[in-house]
Amino acid sequence: MTIDYAELKRLAEAANAEYPLAPWAYEPHGDTGTYGVGVLQNERELCVLGRQEPGEMLVVEPVATDVLKEKYAAFIASCSPGVVLGLLSALESKSGFLDDFIHSHKSLVSQRDQLRAENEGLRRENKSLRGSCEALGKDYKQAKRERNAAIRERDQFRAEVEALRKDAERYRWMRDIAPRFLVETPLIAVCTEDGSVRYLDHGSEMLLSGADADSAIDAAMSKEAGHG
Repeated sequence: MTIDYAELKRLAEAANAEYPLAPWAYEPHGDTGTYGVGVLQNERELCVLGRQEPGEMLVVEPVATDVLKEKYAAFIASCSPGVVLGLLSALESKSGFLDDFIHSHKSLVSQRDQLRAENEGLRRENKSLRGSCEALGKDYKQAKRERNAAIRERDQFRAEVEALRKDAERYRWMRDIAPRFLVETPLIAVCTEDGSVRYLDHGSEMLLSGADADSAIDAAMSKEAGHG
């Protein structure tokens, strides 16, 4: 059933015009079994409500004069314009509250969906960043391995360069002091049959080569440096 609240309010306001918000009461018509409903006043001219004894109240505004059953009379009396207007006002208030609640609910749902979308975006971004971090970790480990290898290779090159530098010093020493070398040092360079160069130590008359020759040359270089 559809209720026209606007029309109901208009009718209640019209019925309420002469005795605003006055309660309705009902009283029996003797032993006839019928009841009268309307605006009733007591001896102090105060409007009363509910069932009243017959003939004790003044009917100032009759509403229904011949209601056949008391339950109907009681119901009609309970639905005075003031009561109807009060119910409509409460309904409007609750309707406004309901509208606010629905609006608030829609707003919360919208915020929830927005946060859900943002959360999903952050999940994807976190997954992407995690993959990037894992890749960077692998790159870092590889770079570290390459760095350590480069350090080892550098150190190896340094050792090789140091050895070459020492050999170059020996060669320059032999080259630069050749005239004195044959006279003042106990070493004589000898070219062997296989084409390699070896050194003859006058003192021991031993043919020196490799590390022994290097040691003999180093000793001679040290001696030369001491004399200088």
